[in-house]
Amino acid sequence: NAANIAGAQESGLQTIHLQSPQTILDLELGL
Repeated sequence: NAANIAGAQESGLQTIHLQSPQTILDLELGL
């Protein structure tokens, strides 16, 4: 999970994480 958050920050998707929790699941499936 920490790796996903780090990757999201690099991609600038951390705001999307805060806005849509489903995005976290999408990133986990993508990674």
